[in-house]
Amino acid sequence: MNKFLFFFLLIISLLSACTRRVQLTNSITKTDTVKVVKEKIKVCYQNIDFVTFTSKGKITYTEGKEQVTANFNLRMRKDSIIWLSGFIMGIEGARCLITRDSIFVLDKINKSYIKYGMKSLGEKTGLDLNITLLQNFFIGNQILKESNTCKITQDSSQFFISDQVTDIAFDSKINRSNCKQASFKASSSFRGQIESLYAEFKPLEQFLFGNLTILKITLFSQEGPKHIEAVFNHNKTELNDKTVKYPFNIPDRYVQRK
Repeated sequence: MNKFLFFFLLIISLLSACTRRVQLTNSITKTDTVKVVKEKIKVCYQNIDFVTFTSKGKITYTEGKEQVTANFNLRMRKDSIIWLSGFIMGIEGARCLITRDSIFVLDKINKSYIKYGMKSLGEKTGLDLNITLLQNFFIGNQILKESNTCKITQDSSQFFISDQVTDIAFDSKINRSNCKQASFKASSSFRGQIESLYAEFKPLEQFLFGNLTILKITLFSQEGPKHIEAVFNHNKTELNDKTVKYPFNIPDRYVQRK
């Protein structure tokens, strides 16, 4: 379960670098020119809107030759809380709580925990951390922010949107058929690369939700690149459950890890 703690912190660190979003409207047609698409970028893309979001499923984590499969339970309140729990063979091994200003991760196997201030972690990494960005990743909403410098190309099935911010290159693919984000990638020549892919879209109330999310991470180091992959299979997803709770407490006997 320590691997899941490490993996989740990687998501926070790498995704927090993403500070731009490009948005497309469902009125885009196959005959639109790049110029027309650029004009429509300023029109609101149909992100999934929610008050609360809950999902259960399985996550398969692969690092090198090692692979672990666990059940996950994800709960979110828009712009305020992310609650994530991981189970293996019915035993809860880790629990995470993210608020607007803090990140807590419990290692229930080793009776320890990690605590970060959102602001202080952002200052240490030099990245723009915020809870909305992380929620957009989990729910499959657009991650890039609007930018006048973005470049757009297209083929018969997808729009390809790219941008550059300092040393980080951003690439996003939008399906023409449903105007949903198919993939997002942020890459740095010396930090590494993170890529998320979304598939198996099914109705979730009036929206479309990708029940399959594949996250691929490559980290660069002196020892060579390190590759990590996590596959999230959602099988029970719900919006706006008024009864959802976010239980989280740190027992006195738990030791804080730095």
